[in-house]
Amino acid sequence: MFNDLDEEIANTQGDRPTKIERVIRLAAVVLLSVLLFGGLYLGVVLLE
Repeated sequence: MFNDLDEEIANTQGDRPTKIERVIRLAAVVLLSVLLFGGLYLGVVLLE
């Protein structure tokens, strides 16, 4: 009837991501951030 905390978290959030998935997600966030801010920077530089 009562689950421990680890079981409850697994039931609500699903399985924890593997190390490879976390690295891929981090790389994707870094790449998108560089592209976004690099594009903004180039846009400002080209407007001058």
